[in-house]
Amino acid sequence: MKKESELKIIPILSKGFKRFFFISAAATILKVSASFAVPQVIRFTVDHIIDDYPLNYIQLVMNTINNIGGIEFLKENLWLLTFFILVLAVITGVSDYIGKITLAKGTEGIIKNIRDKLFEHIQKLPYSWHIKNQTGDIIQRSTSDVEVVRNFISTQLVEIFRVIMLVIISLILMFSMNFHLTAAVLVFIPVVVLYSTIFYGILTKKFLVTDEAEGKLFTAIQENLTGVRVVRAFGREKHEIEKFTERNNTFSELWV
Repeated sequence: MKKESELKIIPILSKGFKRFFFISAAATILKVSASFAVPQVIRFTVDHIIDDYPLNYIQLVMNTINNIGGIEFLKENLWLLTFFILVLAVITGVSDYIGKITLAKGTEGIIKNIRDKLFEHIQKLPYSWHIKNQTGDIIQRSTSDVEVVRNFISTQLVEIFRVIMLVIISLILMFSMNFHLTAAVLVFIPVVVLYSTIFYGILTKKFLVTDEAEGKLFTAIQENLTGVRVVRAFGREKHEIEKFTERNNTFSELWV
């Protein structure tokens, strides 16, 4: 039930900003496709324009080459291939820019909604809840953890999508060039997946411990800022500095 409720809140938080992510995804697909097309044009030039290697492409590509004028026409007009590479480079740059701009707008919109919902939720919580939970933990949830979500959406989420597109397009091109060699390479994929799964499991446990240590660090900061008069009145500055240094060292060591 908890997992279901977490999934239900995603459409609420992303309301009004979904279009930015769809545009960013489309721009990413266009960028990856264009970046892969550049070496293929160079390959085509070396294999078929310079070395006269027999053409062996899908019918769509063959029809495009024939409509342009054929191999002989391209040999006499190499500037067309250079121009095509330039166009692909422009497409890559423009799509990258559009993807980043739309992703940033969508991310900031979701983060704003998260902050609003989080603040509203905290305001409605009973006083007993505030007594049980440290103020530092509440501050951490409202600042540091929100930044973690921001980094995931703006960096890691789009990177996952980009890697998936890279793998799909790479496999299509690799299978079209050499089926047996590509099949041999795929044998190592389960090893990579197993290693990634183990690494992710270890990292998740470490992150939870680090998250708790960060909460204690925020609590120490909050207590000293709100109780600075009491600390100075009883001459506890040295003790508080040592306590903060100890928690800060613990937090730093967990990241190493």
